[in-house]
Amino acid sequence: MLRVLLICHCFRFSVSHAASNGRIANDNFLKPQKVGSSQRVQGHGHDAHLRSSKTGYVPGESMPDFQVATDNGVLTYRSEEVKNTSKLLPLVIMLVDYTDPFLAYMVNDPVSMFDFLSLDPIPDANFLFLFKTNVGQNMLQASINFQLDRLCAETQTLWRSHIYLATRTMEDMRKSSELSAVLVDVLDSFKSIRKFLAFWSESSDKQITSERLDCNFQWAAVQGPDNHSPKNPLSSELVYVPNPCKITHGDFNNSFALIYDDKLGCSKEDAIRHMAERLTNLTGVIVMARQNTQLQVIGEKEYAEGVPGPNATIIASMIPYQDELLEKVRQGNVSILFFYKSEAPGNFVAIDARGKMQEIGYAINPWLRTIGWSAQYWSYREALQLSSSQPADSVTIMQDLVAQGTQPVDLTAFFPLGDKVTTALYIDATLSCAGVWNMDCPIWDHVATLTVQCSSGTVENNFGPAEPGGSFSELARYITPYRLRVGQWSTDVTDLAPLLQMKDCTFNVTMPAWGTDSWIWSFSLRARRPKTPPSCSHCVAGLPWKGEKLFSNNEPMLRQTFNASYNTNRDQQISIPAGTRWAHLIAIITGHGEDETGCCEFLPSRHVFTLNDEEFAVEFMEPLSNFKCTKPSEGVEPNAYGGWWMGRNGWCNGQDVKPWVIDVTSAVLSSQGPLQAKYQGLSWNKTSNEWVQPHATSGYILMSSHLSFYN
Repeated sequence: MLRVLLICHCFRFSVSHAASNGRIANDNFLKPQKVGSSQRVQGHGHDAHLRSSKTGYVPGESMPDFQVATDNGVLTYRSEEVKNTSKLLPLVIMLVDYTDPFLAYMVNDPVSMFDFLSLDPIPDANFLFLFKTNVGQNMLQASINFQLDRLCAETQTLWRSHIYLATRTMEDMRKSSELSAVLVDVLDSFKSIRKFLAFWSESSDKQITSERLDCNFQWAAVQGPDNHSPKNPLSSELVYVPNPCKITHGDFNNSFALIYDDKLGCSKEDAIRHMAERLTNLTGVIVMARQNTQLQVIGEKEYAEGVPGPNATIIASMIPYQDELLEKVRQGNVSILFFYKSEAPGNFVAIDARGKMQEIGYAINPWLRTIGWSAQYWSYREALQLSSSQPADSVTIMQDLVAQGTQPVDLTAFFPLGDKVTTALYIDATLSCAGVWNMDCPIWDHVATLTVQCSSGTVENNFGPAEPGGSFSELARYITPYRLRVGQWSTDVTDLAPLLQMKDCTFNVTMPAWGTDSWIWSFSLRARRPKTPPSCSHCVAGLPWKGEKLFSNNEPMLRQTFNASYNTNRDQQISIPAGTRWAHLIAIITGHGEDETGCCEFLPSRHVFTLNDEEFAVEFMEPLSNFKCTKPSEGVEPNAYGGWWMGRNGWCNGQDVKPWVIDVTSAVLSSQGPLQAKYQGLSWNKTSNEWVQPHATSGYILMSSHLSFYN
């Protein structure tokens, strides 16, 4: 267990994104070589598909014993004591390196720090900050204290008991003792990305490499191991633009523009937007900071306020003042290399409650919340582990299935399906991928759907033109993350129990055929029973005894596109089983795609089910917020290699799709005859801020719904 010798606490850890072994040849790779009558840069490509070394430590291994001196005492971790500890908190470790502008911005920017300390819920975890040099601890402590003073006293006390600052530098720790050196060794294995711009200096006859700080991801293009990234490295020309806010036209021949952040005549963001609109074949814009000024994240404030950036393909980045480069580019074009690589030591590492090292994902933007989101997720994982380990009936459905496939399962002895006592059914799922690191996982998000067939026949119409899902046989739906490997969810499928029978059933996992062959799935069916039987005759007991298909976008005909004909003929009559005492409506609904109307991934939708003239509606408004998917405490895998945080239409990357369940007893039992059922979907008009009839051209909805009856 982790001990503080002066102040005793228990800790749990969480690990950073796996970096790679991609290399940029050597220090002379930009030395000009004569080609005909001109000089060009000779660049050596490097593997952009980064992976950490196979030697050293890897995720999932037990954390070795370590010890570190902190401002709150000496923290000691003993792996042997983990087994005897009933409660460990996640510990997220961050290496603060002020020579890296990305890390410096994370801890220096007031908004970044305040957002971290304002996380809700406050992570049930501890945080250890290590330092590359002696310059840092006092600065970070002052920044933390300043922002904590803005919060209530109770929150201040809680945070101060969970934040620890190392009192020795990394180099001192490496030399002091074997127990201290362990943390350095672990960080050496979990490498991190650093980004650079390089040019050749004739005056010193060597390559000059400058750190850079890319713009906010999603405001404009950034280069890294994320989706939407330009290639790595980029060999190009740098062209000086003295009047970026007034330039009217020009062909840049796939070069970068350099602008100097001094008397621009407009903001950096406006200058980049202006150039992107008026210049053709512009690869990107490099902003050079004024002398002795800190780098800023271009577009950070505008993104938070919803102000759009330039053309999505335009790269935007900022570099420190470099007098030789500025003078050189003012005299003529300069050959540059724009690249990133992995370096040791890494910036983050962690250990979970079971004493295992884990990655925290990819810090795609310099938000200190990144480590907080990781802590929230590992707290969620531990709570889920404890919940699912309680005594229960369960049966394995699939184990280590690669991508997709079919598995017959004998449910004849799964007695909870017929014992009248079971109160809930869950599908427990884990998602990993081949290899060891996050970088081994597929980069794009896709839908995966789990269906079941217990009667004769096969699952029909579970795949539309793009992603699977939406058939009446669907038990659960999932969205894969952007290149993360630690997904674990427990999805309540109680109201879909009528799909299951005590007989041989066939389960099927379906995913798109492209780019998903590395995902590895495991599923089990788990039943929960009450500790004591219900004491009143009208209390809910047992599973639904019967179910009825309601509406699907796949059956009896495929009509997923959210267009003008989407709501046509959406009505039917349903016979209510005799003896029904209450009823639920369950629906699995997600919106996907993006066309000229904005539909449907990032556009809200409303779904109205009318039963005997009584309306029941669900609205997915999350797309109106940039951060509605920052829900690690609800199972969203955080810090993915793409814009995972943005709100979506009924789903988030790296999470199970939560079924919508509502009590419809009042409507179902309101008449003696058949139930009159109708359904319609509505789209959000961002201009008028009201619901309108759907009119998408290609955006689509995956939807299946059922009624479940209890007696």
